[in-house]
Amino acid sequence: MGDNFNERIKELIKRSGSVKEAARITGLSEFNILRLSGYPINGCEMISNTLHSVWTDMESKKLLHTNVNGYDIDMDYWVGSLNWSRTKMSDVYSFYATPYWDGNCTIPITVDYLKIHGLDNRMFSLEGDGDNIYEIPAPEYFNNIDEFITYFNDVYVPTVYFTIESYLKKTKKNLFG
Repeated sequence: MGDNFNERIKELIKRSGSVKEAARITGLSEFNILRLSGYPINGCEMISNTLHSVWTDMESKKLLHTNVNGYDIDMDYWVGSLNWSRTKMSDVYSFYATPYWDGNCTIPITVDYLKIHGLDNRMFSLEGDGDNIYEIPAPEYFNNIDEFITYFNDVYVPTVYFTIESYLKKTKKNLFG
């Protein structure tokens, strides 16, 4: 499939008004439409919608890091959020860190649930209240889906991991000294 095919798909996206509609017309997945066309992903709302609609394809093709140093990164399809969860001995950590949440060019990181045990057997539990513990700016434009995948694996994942680990270290220090 050459450049002419790619251009035809780009033209179909423009004529139909969306990647989703082009996928419906062709019977291809949105991921394949984006991959074959090299179509840019621009605007935070489009990026947000794209992430939610192509997550399964990218995950099944093993294009995304979905396990990072013991954290599982899973899509909650009901809500459309990315959940980072980890059980370490008797501690349980669960955070939401969904890039482009609600179409915004940020990555809000929110506590879902924490259960932390101190060395002296004291335990601390916290259910998240929906407030962000941190918010990271995110790009507004990707030249194509491959650039987005690279961003996800090389920037999003390590940044969120470091932020969560820093938060946990600070929280443990504040709780247990």
